Amino acid sequence: SPGIPSTAPLVQKIADKGIHIISEIEFAGRYDTAKKICITGSNGKTTTTSLIYHLLKEAGLDEHIRVTGNDFSVQNGYVETRLLLNSSPRPTAIFALSNTIALGTFKAIKESGLKIPDDISLISFDDNVYLDYMEPPVTRIIQPVEDMAKLSVRILLGKIEDRRLRCESADSPGKDNSKSVLHLAPKLVRRDSVCVPFCD
Repeated sequence: SPGIPSTAPLVQKIADKGIHIISEIEFAGRYDTAKKICITGSNGKTTTTSLIYHLLKEAGLDEHIRVTGNDFSVQNGYVETRLLLNSSPRPTAIFALSNTIALGTFKAIKESGLKIPDDISLISFDDNVYLDYMEPPVTRIIQPVEDMAKLSVRILLGKIEDRRLRCESADSPGKDNSKSVLHLAPKLVRRDSVCVPFCD
């Protein structure tokens, strides 16, 4: 399940009993051959979009995935979804890469007469309280914005005070040539907009 590391005590107890554990992506790859879509806001050029596609490709799901869209707007979500719903085969799930894209996607699906999640699943990236007031409430992946803000301020203050938050390069004493990548885990908020395709 998203957000549960393989080192979690419960996961280790299950593994110690000899029970094979697989991720949701691997589960979908094994048992679902349906078409999924990611509607993005930058024609697939953001680091998030690239990472998502890379992870799905690594899981062997690239044949079932399509990335489309070029703007983080309601209109983009609406137009791209209308086009996708008229394609064949029709997608069984849409991952909207922003809550504004999700709004357009939601409207297009409703207008088409399809039901969420019975006919098509919808997941949004980013959080907003109004997503809980839609019918059905929308499942989404949220970024740890508060942690990101706190960390950014700490790094900025450290640089202002000339404190070394990173290791100094041994090749160039006195210069900070190191590059750090900080990964802050997103959180999956489960609501009612997702259904496994074979759960009819």
